[in-house]
Amino acid sequence: MKSSSNAKSFLLIFLLFWLLFVSLFLILYPLLLNYLPNEDENIDYPVFERRKDRKHDRILDDSHCLCVIVPYRDRWDQLTVFVPYMNEFLREQGIRSYIYMVNQMDRYRFNRGALLNTGFLYSHPSCDYMALHDIDLLPNRVNLRYKYPPEAGPVHVTAPKYHPFYDFPDYFGGIVLIRREHFQKVNGFSNKFWGWGLEDDEFRMRIVDGGLNITVPSFPESHKMNSFVHISPEGAAKSIRDSKDWMNDMRRKRDRVGGYRSLKFKSLPRVHKLTVDSYPFVQLDVQFQCNVTLTPWCMSEAYL
Repeated sequence: MKSSSNAKSFLLIFLLFWLLFVSLFLILYPLLLNYLPNEDENIDYPVFERRKDRKHDRILDDSHCLCVIVPYRDRWDQLTVFVPYMNEFLREQGIRSYIYMVNQMDRYRFNRGALLNTGFLYSHPSCDYMALHDIDLLPNRVNLRYKYPPEAGPVHVTAPKYHPFYDFPDYFGGIVLIRREHFQKVNGFSNKFWGWGLEDDEFRMRIVDGGLNITVPSFPESHKMNSFVHISPEGAAKSIRDSKDWMNDMRRKRDRVGGYRSLKFKSLPRVHKLTVDSYPFVQLDVQFQCNVTLTPWCMSEAYL
């Protein structure tokens, strides 16, 4: 009888211990997911094998490496055009490169500056310069070189004389080539520009205040009508950009504190190695944090 009682006690203690373990696992496991490395982060970054039948095939330049950083949201139709095209375009120029599509997945307003900061933080360490690149612009001429920027400062590839739409003198969006150390020097973009516009104007001020010069390249026989192809979005993505004029006076104030070093995420970005028609790219799925007291204009229509 005593032996049977001891066995029952042991079994009861075992079951209680097991239930406690399962309960703790169910509670802690979702929290641990945000801190454990994503298996997709162990990315094999290949040097692209170039096709030898290309007319403009060049010897691969291993002295520099380019990371193309592309902010986007709900633009898969444009992505499937952009990735193959840019892979071939950069391959023809003999540029070793990686393409990062930074996808904003939260419900806040679109934040191009914060997405570019994210791309910088997660870009491959071998990249010594970056192309801050809109997803809807494709270089249309072989002489539009994406070469390493000069020591003086960044290169504005889509300067007003080349951009198909924008022609105001201080425009600094579209496509900008910038050295890694220059991006670090100015602390990247401000994170406060939720909604379309203004983040590139503030970034230009950072460049100037940082003692850097903006170079406008000379592309012979290139002009506004032939330099770039614009990829028009389809379906719901064709809706008007989120340029709601809400607290615009506050949005226009200089941000002399924030930058890539102060970027806040709701959870760690998810890193995925993907392909489009065998052309590789890395996608970063991002959810930001927003301090609604400091920047209430981050709220989308879903919250208003």
